[in-house]
Amino acid sequence: MIMKRIICLQLIGFFATLNLIGQPTFTADDILPVVGETYFAHTFEASLVAPGAGGMNQTWDFSSIVPNGNSTLQAVDPSTTPSGASYPSANLAIVEDNSFLFYNKGISSYSMYGLDIDSNDLIYNDPDEHLVFPLTFGTTNSDNLQGTLDINLINVGKFNSFRTGTTDMEVDGYGTLILPSGTYPDVLRVKLESNQRDSLRINSVDSIIETTIENYAWYQAGIHTPLLSITITNIDVQAQPIYGGNYIDFPVGLNTLESSLEHFNVSPTVSNVKVNLNYSIKGEQMVRISLFDLLGKENRRITNSVRRSGSYKEEIDVADLSSGIYFINAQIGNELISRKIIVP
Repeated sequence: MIMKRIICLQLIGFFATLNLIGQPTFTADDILPVVGETYFAHTFEASLVAPGAGGMNQTWDFSSIVPNGNSTLQAVDPSTTPSGASYPSANLAIVEDNSFLFYNKGISSYSMYGLDIDSNDLIYNDPDEHLVFPLTFGTTNSDNLQGTLDINLINVGKFNSFRTGTTDMEVDGYGTLILPSGTYPDVLRVKLESNQRDSLRINSVDSIIETTIENYAWYQAGIHTPLLSITITNIDVQAQPIYGGNYIDFPVGLNTLESSLEHFNVSPTVSNVKVNLNYSIKGEQMVRISLFDLLGKENRRITNSVRRSGSYKEEIDVADLSSGIYFINAQIGNELISRKIIVP
């Protein structure tokens, strides 16, 4: 009986060792963005997609995701950005339209030093550490963050917010990821949970805003951006969570959009008065642009017409909208584009 028990324990240890041998381990160079690269992704309605379970040898099947827009991310040197001087410790910036996210990419960690969205700046004096390396199943990390957020709103003016919080990281699964763009084996899933507290004063009134951000990201060695990302944000002053999701379409990214569209820019992305939309198209194209709320309800139709090749500008009046998150969704030829705006 004793010998049988010993053999059983040996077999359990043997199969556990096989599981450990089979799981991937990533370094910073395996998965972090590289200056000069551009990543093309599709956005989707993440409220309709559950992240799924973690664990060993998982198969995450997201092949039925329906894209509703496109996103283009560029990895650049921070010194080439308008506000790079405010983030001297950053060695990487991720650019999307008028948004700039600043990071320090190191051998052992990947930390966010702040962001600049339409000249609304968040600067961390205690950076927000997102990843530690090497990454493998079971890797965990907990890090404090602290910084100052400077916001400038039309009809409100400029005000400051002091942010504190904690970000917890866990590599909670590995296996195979299935996307509309293909099947990716040897993937690690990283779960980030960030609890943030903003202390701010507007018009001599002190306020506290509590935010919880839960993000799931799937990585594969050799692809320097998440294959898939699902984010769920809960803010105590909003009744409904805010969802975000995107997945890449090509393993090495894409440097240009399809030929029907040259550029599509929204500015500012935070406004309670008006938002300007600038875009250029190639050739005669059917252009449909609408504004939607978080529940997917069309708030207003901006344009629905055939337009010739050239540059166009639309002015969107948002003064009568309730505070919250909205999306400008456009179909230009065969292109689907989605841009988020915030009405404070």
